[in-house]
Amino acid sequence: MRALTLICLLWGLCFACPAMTVSAEDGMEGLYAAADPYALDLPEEAADFLDAQNIDSADPQSLLTLSPGAFFSELWETCKQEASAPVRLLGSLLALTLLSAGLTGMGDTFVRSGSVKPVFQLLCVMLCVGTAAEPITECLVRIAETLQESTLFISSFLPVFAAFIAAGGAVSSGAAYQVFVLFLTQSISQLTSYLLFPLLESAIALGILDAVNPNWKLAGWMQSLLKVHAWILVFLMTMFSAMLSIRSFVATAADSLTSKAVKLVSSSLIPIVGSAVSDAYASVQGSILLLRNGLGAVGILALLCLCLPPLISALLYRAVFSIAALFADMTGAQPLARLFSAMQKVLAAAFALLVCCTLMLIFSTAIMLLLLDGS
Repeated sequence: MRALTLICLLWGLCFACPAMTVSAEDGMEGLYAAADPYALDLPEEAADFLDAQNIDSADPQSLLTLSPGAFFSELWETCKQEASAPVRLLGSLLALTLLSAGLTGMGDTFVRSGSVKPVFQLLCVMLCVGTAAEPITECLVRIAETLQESTLFISSFLPVFAAFIAAGGAVSSGAAYQVFVLFLTQSISQLTSYLLFPLLESAIALGILDAVNPNWKLAGWMQSLLKVHAWILVFLMTMFSAMLSIRSFVATAADSLTSKAVKLVSSSLIPIVGSAVSDAYASVQGSILLLRNGLGAVGILALLCLCLPPLISALLYRAVFSIAALFADMTGAQPLARLFSAMQKVLAAAFALLVCCTLMLIFSTAIMLLLLDGS
């Protein structure tokens, strides 16, 4: 009788296995429908770079073809493209500085009264302001547009990546990641539009006025605005680190406990084929984790491709105004030295803003990948 019961049980399992396979296939189709790597809307710069390196967001193994030499070669080409405008601006500023020093010397030599020197200095300051206004404005507008494009890309990347996290068994981590990064992108968008960039614009105006008329003593006000800007960035980075760490560690611990419980229940309570079901679950989960890590790496590369060109441009313009300020100080053109120094400080603040926002968006994905791989 027991033998007959065992035979019937084995016969039933033979019919049940195809049904289990079909249901698993249906589940995978539903998974790919919810977490589709082709639904990722890549920026144009990132799409061109990934196509040049033959990297496909749906094929994680294609990332292995990316070599450090190719990446640094692309970075060098970007630097050469971004360097043309700053080099031209540097030549113009140095020429105007020499002109200012020459006119001031001529005024002191041929005119006995001291009323001509301020006129020459004001003329040269206004010429430098007119020369530098367009590049600085383009640089700041470009940084603002990059931040906007980064938040838009993260908005399209967020649901796809969070779906892969949840499909891999980390439901709590996926939900925590989606809520946190969505809050982060909205905060960055609002703060840059209504607070941080108006502070930079006000600092530029105060720097120009201080160079035109140093008797107004506006340099201290400009420094105060830039300090407020820096304090806001420090506060954002601190809150970002604290909130991401707390939510990620707690969510990862909960998901790790759930995954272990599923494996234990499937291997212990399901008779005969329990270990096979547990191994199949682990195999499917491993495939999903591979796709998730590949998609996360593609997202990080896309952010780098999007943010590196304006970062390099801002860094080069900072170098240009630093060199021009040193040259103006050497030639005795103090109003121009104050002007160039003020422009360099404003560009440094804009550079720090873009770096902080980029790092927050990249680290939110990278830390999540590291925590999930270690769980």
